[in-house]
Amino acid sequence: MAVSLPLFVDPVPWRGGHWCDGGIVDIFPVHPMLDLAPPVDVVLGLNCFYPPGFVGEDASGWQGRRWSMLDIADQVVTAQHVQLAREDLRRLRAEVGTVIMIDPVHYELVRRAGFYAQFLDHSQWPEFMRAGRREALLALRRHLARGRRTKAS
Repeated sequence: MAVSLPLFVDPVPWRGGHWCDGGIVDIFPVHPMLDLAPPVDVVLGLNCFYPPGFVGEDASGWQGRRWSMLDIADQVVTAQHVQLAREDLRRLRAEVGTVIMIDPVHYELVRRAGFYAQFLDHSQWPEFMRAGRREALLALRRHLARGRRTKAS
């Protein structure tokens, strides 16, 4: 699970252990899914804090922009996380039948300082959770509908 920051969200006791954030090291941890036996057919991936598809931001022309050093510094901080997430997503897609990715939180809301602002002011969290649920249900319904259309053909 990579959902929170350990400094802000306490680990949750569960079955004699604790669920805690893995996002400090791996923001899109796929290894638990790959280790399941039997393997899963469909994985619903959720991205709430990085650009859709885990792409990097366009940094071209940064020298001429105001506050550009802050833009570039942010890219340096997140570059390793994003690259690992892209590699994990690629591996997951190679080893699992179907991977459905959703990005329910608009990236501009959590970009740069917006990321930290969400942990200082939790007022948007309920809407983020509702958006995640809506997007997940919609994606799964679309997936099931495609499967029914394929079988009917």
